[in-house]
Amino acid sequence: MGIKKSIIVLIAVLFCSVLPTYSQKLDPEIAFAKAFDLFRQGNFREAALAYGWLFSEISSSDSSLAEQSAYMQLISTFNAGQYDETKILAEAYLARFPESERFVDIQYQEARIAFAEKRYDDAIQLFTDFITQYESIKDLQEFVSQALFWRSESFYQLGRLTEAFSGFSALADNYPNTSKKNEALQRIEIIGAESRERFQRRVIDFNLKESLQMQSRMEQAEKYAEQLLERYALLVRHLRSIYGLGQPGRLPLYANALAMPPTPAPPPPQIVIVEQSQPVNAISNLEIARNNRLKKLLSAKQRVLSLLADRLLNYAGEVLK
Repeated sequence: MGIKKSIIVLIAVLFCSVLPTYSQKLDPEIAFAKAFDLFRQGNFREAALAYGWLFSEISSSDSSLAEQSAYMQLISTFNAGQYDETKILAEAYLARFPESERFVDIQYQEARIAFAEKRYDDAIQLFTDFITQYESIKDLQEFVSQALFWRSESFYQLGRLTEAFSGFSALADNYPNTSKKNEALQRIEIIGAESRERFQRRVIDFNLKESLQMQSRMEQAEKYAEQLLERYALLVRHLRSIYGLGQPGRLPLYANALAMPPTPAPPPPQIVIVEQSQPVNAISNLEIARNNRLKKLLSAKQRVLSLLADRLLNYAGEVLK
């Protein structure tokens, strides 16, 4: 308490140096009114100094004016953005006035300080504790609705739109006669618009990703088809080379296979004709039989090769469709 008292005295000294008129013995009610006028005009730093000076003058008394001055000093300091000083004043207020009816308000202000300092996770926890403690008390519905609003706003600042939307909707539905209802409805509209925008961005990103993946798959399929057809063309050329059917001209990739000329008919086998003047013997008959078998075998190989080439070319055409 010694440090806190020193801070209060220091504030009073600073105030006296800025506003020397307060160093005179003024009526406390008049001094309070002058400080409130500064607060009303938005001069929160000067108001905080004025209330601090007044509290130091009448702190020895147990009057309600001393408590009001301490409270207004705290609120003015908070509105001036001096959050560290506000936390010190809040602790001092709760220690000095533990039975104050503004005890709930001070608890609420501690959560608001966490929000103002952008400690949103801490703010969510403090507001949740506050709501849980006081939501069943009818006279504190205004405080509870504000705590619910700022907790939802904390969710919103963290990008947790679903939880923020749920909180603002609960406020609008369950606390229709409180001051934060209209703001909650506005937040609901904003979150709805942002949710739709986020959904549209996700759809666009998904479609773009799918398009890129499809393009990649098509490129891979085309490359695979080209490699496959090239292998088929090489196989056909190899078969033609084996069976002496000639080589087509060099064409790119699968064009060789697609542009191959019809398979030429094999030359007729040389059949030995025995002259009538010569005697027909067993050796001549065997030669004729052997030639006939070779002719049949070559014809069969030609049909197999032609069928294989047709199948390969048909398959290549299907792949290119």
